[in-house]
Amino acid sequence: MFYPDVSAILNQKSNNIQVQLFVKKNDNEGADYYYMGEMSPVEGSATETKIADENGNMLPVVNIQFSMKTPVSQNIYNYLEA
Repeated sequence: MFYPDVSAILNQKSNNIQVQLFVKKNDNEGADYYYMGEMSPVEGSATETKIADENGNMLPVVNIQFSMKTPVSQNIYNYLEA
């Protein structure tokens, strides 16, 4: 069982919500983000794990694979990847 916010994302169609992706290449670019588009979770891809924070405390993390509604253009992908 996932947290309510994760469940809302996983059930986005029945919840009638959209998940939008914004990315930032790095912090040196200021406050600008790039809009990548709408995405939806890949069914069955959500897994929960734990990672350690800076104090060694174990924190729950959910990994979800997403599918983009429209593919990201090759130019912006190359820019962000460089």
